[in-house]
Amino acid sequence: MKKPLVIGLISGIIGTILLAIIVWLIVVYTGTYNVAATDPHLDAVRWSFETTPHRSVAQRAEAVVLPEEVSEDLLSQGARHYAESCAHCHGDPGQVVSRMWWKLPSSGLRACNDGSSQAARSRDIGSSG
Repeated sequence: MKKPLVIGLISGIIGTILLAIIVWLIVVYTGTYNVAATDPHLDAVRWSFETTPHRSVAQRAEAVVLPEEVSEDLLSQGARHYAESCAHCHGDPGQVVSRMWWKLPSSGLRACNDGSSQAARSRDIGSSG
């Protein structure tokens, strides 16, 4: 009598997980959920969007080795890369972006804005200042 109960319980758990995966894939592939930073999100989604990048950076930031000296050429190259690849989501230096979206550390924005090599070396990777 215990065997059918265990099999039923395990089948129910596996079925629930599979159903959740199917629903998740449908939402992802149909684009049903609006991920725009300008629209409010459900609390769980907002928490995920805010927590994931911070935890990801925190897990990897210690491994980042910053150069002792930052040349003006390297700083200019980084500013160009940011302008081409990052600014469309994270905003231009000094631009206010949605509070729902992860921002660059404030020192990184200052470095792009004023060309300060010292600001570019700041170690506040992952802060949302």
